Amino acid sequence: MVFWAGNFIVVKGAIGILPPVGFTFLRYLLASLTLLGLLRWRTGSIRPPGRDFVPIAILGIVGFGCYQILWPVALQSIPAGDSALLIATTPVITAMLAAATRADAPNVVKLTGAMVSFVGVGMVIAAGQGLDLGVSLVGGLLATTACLAITYYGAIAAYRLGLDPDNHGIPLVTSSMDLIGAIALIFAILLLHVA
Repeated sequence: MVFWAGNFIVVKGAIGILPPVGFTFLRYLLASLTLLGLLRWRTGSIRPPGRDFVPIAILGIVGFGCYQILWPVALQSIPAGDSALLIATTPVITAMLAAATRADAPNVVKLTGAMVSFVGVGMVIAAGQGLDLGVSLVGGLLATTACLAITYYGAIAAYRLGLDPDNHGIPLVTSSMDLIGAIALIFAILLLHVA
């Protein structure tokens, strides 16, 4: 949890030096190759996803690619704390969306956990650097859209696409989605000239 919380500050600093999407591409390429390497070392082989390739590709593009294009670009125009608060709505929106689509049944524990995480992030930010939610409408909208992309990925995509991570194991599915997301970033850099 500490690493995730520090992520906002580290990325905010890094995108001051490197282009945001280029930085994210390098980060996810390194992460996915490292995960695949560790998986190969641990299991002796890496079996490609096969019939689950299309759902994994869609999840990689939406969950990693779109999110990782929108979020660091948003961080260029809003403070890290504001971004953290907007992204902290993800568990709340995920729970509501999963319930609305019947992908998951809400219960008191899940909803309480989502709300506690959101309120906790808000309290930490407000007590520290404070909130400045009016700084950039575009940055706020980009961060919110990033939140919706990762929410879709987390709440309903795997359920609706019929992806069963148990067929391949969570590490293989996650590292495959990371790699496909990194490839999506290459296309965004080349085709959309987003760096």
